[in-house]
Amino acid sequence: MTVDRYVSQPALWQSVGRGAALGLAVGVVLELISVFGHTGGSPVLLIGMPVACLVLLQLVRAGVGEPPPPEPISQAKPIRVEYFDRLRQLERRLDRACQDPSVFEWTVRPMLIQLAADRLQAKHGVSVHRNPAHARELLGESLWQIMTIAPEPTSRPVDQARLRELVNQISRI
Repeated sequence: MTVDRYVSQPALWQSVGRGAALGLAVGVVLELISVFGHTGGSPVLLIGMPVACLVLLQLVRAGVGEPPPPEPISQAKPIRVEYFDRLRQLERRLDRACQDPSVFEWTVRPMLIQLAADRLQAKHGVSVHRNPAHARELLGESLWQIMTIAPEPTSRPVDQARLRELVNQISRI
């Protein structure tokens, strides 16, 4: 060890001093007990106890690791570009569903069915497949028909008001 290390670690020298003082105090107390108790004291206690306490204290101190540095305070997570990309994708999908009935049947309708089923399960613990009567009651007739009746080939696209109504019904589940 270099001299710089001892200078930069005053806590080490303080613990050495405390260990020596504690060991010396214990040694003196034991020596006084042996002198007053006429048991024949040993001067080894005056030397041995401080050394033993010092070694024990240093072993304990060396065994205790330094605490890890505190975690840096994280800033609010920035909104990712992918989130807005997915939002734009959904918006385009809904716009196309209002123009082409097959887009509604193949892309939007399955998404609405999944959203409604997930909300039923999360909010009420009801499965559409296990308890259809209770699910039908909670969903309402128009959502129930969207979820259970097979899509019919139609030449008429769904309008935006109908889409908005379906989304509002799902959010009220």
